[in-house]
This record gives sequence, structure tokens and C-alpha cells, in this order.
Amino acid sequence: MKKLFLGALLLTAAYTIQSCTATRPVSGPGGATPGFGSAANVSAGRNGEGVPNPGIREDVVPGNATDNSAGPKDSLSNKVDAAKNKVAQFINQTALTNHTRFEASKILSQQAKNAYVKSFALLVVEEQAKADSDLLALASAKSIKLDSAATNKDRDDKVKQLSTVTGEELESVYIQMMTTEFEQAVALYEDGDKSKDPEVKAYADKYLPMLKLQLKSVSALNKK
Repeated sequence: MKKLFLGALLLTAAYTIQSCTATRPVSGPGGATPGFGSAANVSAGRNGEGVPNPGIREDVVPGNATDNSAGPKDSLSNKVDAAKNKVAQFINQTALTNHTRFEASKILSQQAKNAYVKSFALLVVEEQAKADSDLLALASAKSIKLDSAATNKDRDDKVKQLSTVTGEELESVYIQMMTTEFEQAVALYEDGDKSKDPEVKAYADKYLPMLKLQLKSVSALNKK
């Protein structure tokens, strides 16, 4: 009889334990579901104990809300800066080569004995003054500071070289110098004529025909 009563008691206890287990919510610390955790933990990629889940990468994607270092905005800024640098380079190179032709021709317009050389030098001075005036206006509109000829020692020395010779030698050195200078200028202005900047293109297009004509003239002097 005692055995039957003890068996019934054990059976009742087992049933009670099973019922409690089935109805109690399975949760971890703080009520979080083990292995998953709260909604905040899940969305942050953490497990039920708030520890970052190693299976979820937290890499920063370039260009997203937290890091724009390589996003479209910077890419556009780089292109804009490159375009500005290209314009500045054209204007400064043009200013230097214009200076060389102008200063050298000014010397020859005063000292040349050959009538053809003297006439050519006077024409270069006159037309180059107009080109320089327009170039200064273009540089001002683009907020570009022009380098002085002194910053380019080679070009400064070219002009000074003319002061060391006289007579026919002076004219010969000048003609050779102008042949090289006008060839380089034509190439430079042809690049400017292809510029995507409308003001640079307009400037180059305006003076390119003049430079080509002067190159032809100085080449003819070289053959005399």
C-alpha cells in the first residue's frame, strides 16, 4: 500500500515539473532569448548576451552615411580640381612663352639691322601685347595667379642671351629662338583649343591663327 502511494506521489511530481517547463518562456539574461537576444541585440548583430556576433561583418562601406571618403561627392570634387589645375597650367605656360616672345621681339625691334627681322619683331610686339592683355583678363576671371618669368630660369636666360650678341649674330639667335618658341606656342594653343573650359577654348581659338601665321613668317626668315 505504501509502495502504491509513493509511486502515485512521484508520478504527480513528475507531471507538475513537466507542465512548468512547457509553460515558462525560454529566455536568457534580462529576458532575452538565448542565441538571439532582444530586438536591439539582433539589429546590432549581437547575440543574446550583448556580445557582437562574429558571423556578422561591421565593415564600413565607402560612400555610406558614416564614411563619405570615397563617395561620389569626393570623386566629383577631384574632377573639378583636376580641371582647374589644367586651366591654371595652360594659362601659366602661355604667359611664360608669351613673355619670352614679347621681350625678345622688343629687343630686336630696337636693335635689328635687317629690315625683315625688324618688321617681324615689331609685329610680334604689337600682336603679343593684345594676347597678353586678354590672357591677364582670363587669369583674373579664373582667380589664377600668374608665375613671373623669373620663376622659370630657362626662359629668363633666353631673353638675357640676346643682350650678349650683336649684329647678324643677334638676328640669327633671335630667329632660331622664335622658330622654337612659335612651334611650342602653336602646340600649346592647339591643346587650349581642345579645352572643355569655354573661356580657355575661346582665347586659344582667337590667337591660334595669328601664331600659325607668325610661325610661317619666322620660318621664312630662317631661310633667307
